[in-house]
Amino acid sequence: MSRTPDYHYIIRHVTECFRVQAYAFDTDLGLTCPETLPAPEKIYFLKTILANCTADKADSDFVLLPQVLILADNVYFAFFPNVGEAYLLLGPMGSNYLTTGQAEAFWEKYNLAPEKKRIPKFSVQQIMSMTALVWLMLTGESMDTSQISIRKNDSFQLTVSDSTSYHLYKHKEEKKQHTYEGE
Repeated sequence: MSRTPDYHYIIRHVTECFRVQAYAFDTDLGLTCPETLPAPEKIYFLKTILANCTADKADSDFVLLPQVLILADNVYFAFFPNVGEAYLLLGPMGSNYLTTGQAEAFWEKYNLAPEKKRIPKFSVQQIMSMTALVWLMLTGESMDTSQISIRKNDSFQLTVSDSTSYHLYKHKEEKKQHTYEGE
């Protein structure tokens, strides 16, 4: 029995349980969930991720299975292909907590307004398990985490000025002795 997923329900519970932002887009990449719209630059960023994910439709994994995308500083997004005439995107998530400087660099690199809350931290296995669980919620089909594609997204290239400031920041961070008092 084919059913259309209730994206509002899934997004509400994923956000409440895992503290991960979730977004649903229609096939024209129009944001349909959540009702509270993020800032326009964040919508543009999310659409850029989706456009990259949907660009390679010839890939059979794209058509059938979810993907986990890795951006800079081990920031992850989970992408779910067209299920019920919509795409679902979860993220950002991290495989470690970003320092304040790393988070600021991430938001600046992608021209996004900084968010006060931390990017939630999960192990890679937890991200994969969450992806499989959401897939089950979307389709009613269970899947093994080994079936999920992991893609390093190299298409988000830095501009020269972004690259210079990022590398200066990285160099400064490597020289500093880190304490957890400021975190």
